[in-house]
Amino acid sequence: MRGKRVSFTIQQIVPNYGPCKILEDGAEPTLREHSLNNHANVLYIDQPIGSGFSYGDGGKVSSTKQSSPYVWNFLQLWFEAFIEYDNRDLLVFTVSCGGHTGTDIVNYILDKNLEIRAGKTSGDVINVKAFSASNAWFDARIQEMAILDFALDNLYRPLINESLYKELLTEYKTEILLRLSAWYRSVVWTSAMDKYPDWIMADIQPGGVRPPTHHEKYLERPDVQKAIGARVNYTDSGGQFGIVNSGDDAKPFLGELSRIVRDGVQVLIWSGDFDYGSNWVGTKRVVDAVDWPRKKEFSGKGLKPYKAQGVQKATFNFVNNLHYVRVFNAGHNVWWYRKYEIRVTRTTY
Repeated sequence: MRGKRVSFTIQQIVPNYGPCKILEDGAEPTLREHSLNNHANVLYIDQPIGSGFSYGDGGKVSSTKQSSPYVWNFLQLWFEAFIEYDNRDLLVFTVSCGGHTGTDIVNYILDKNLEIRAGKTSGDVINVKAFSASNAWFDARIQEMAILDFALDNLYRPLINESLYKELLTEYKTEILLRLSAWYRSVVWTSAMDKYPDWIMADIQPGGVRPPTHHEKYLERPDVQKAIGARVNYTDSGGQFGIVNSGDDAKPFLGELSRIVRDGVQVLIWSGDFDYGSNWVGTKRVVDAVDWPRKKEFSGKGLKPYKAQGVQKATFNFVNNLHYVRVFNAGHNVWWYRKYEIRVTRTTY
């Protein structure tokens, strides 16, 4: 599930881990050697209504909490329609704002499982085996402060100076914690863009890059839309901004993440260290703050080297069912930067 509030999952499927890739604008797709489909059957969930080829009035959902029941109902119908998959484990993978949506969906499924087992709700128990989120946004109280620290001190280049840091730190302590207003982050963005014209939020390194968007022209072709039965034109990023306007961004989901860990679900949180918005410093602090019986043990351990093909590519920490990985030389869209290493990590996990 794509985590961004207004984007289509094809943004992840084509550049990163789907069964096919498109090398040039509008060209025919070609099979991808290293695909998630080599290891699992994959369902992609788009949100909100209006992104991709989705359509509808969208008037009933304006927050993460309101969306989870619809996903659970969809899964019930899907398993009913495809009975051969009914006994399969469910692994939920998400990115970015999926720290909200994915986390809440898993919690809702776990709640419904309890109700079904107690005879309070009809339906099939869905066995959630794992939850994974990359460069995810879980808790603004923790991660807004991490943005400030990361902007001043990271391995690649400072985005603000010491004086602005102190000014923003004062604002954070006196205003942000009370209101969690988005304006403070905008101040940091403006400073970074003024200082580095090539700065982008998803990749702070000099000359930061974004994944290609060759899929857009392909999916806009009339013959392709006719072949797949599309009823509306393709929109890469669209839909309602109700979730944004509802203040969902500032609502904490650390409690939901903690419950998932306590319930024994395998949890992998991983972050590319080029990313600014949902940076690795913030996600590491979130994971260390997870409320579970082994919290002290987990947070007290340092990150250890992780090697792929004999070369260190990341650092990691894990205790029992909670795993954290910091991926070197990767931005917000981790898979696109480090396809081999992430394939190995996910397969091992």
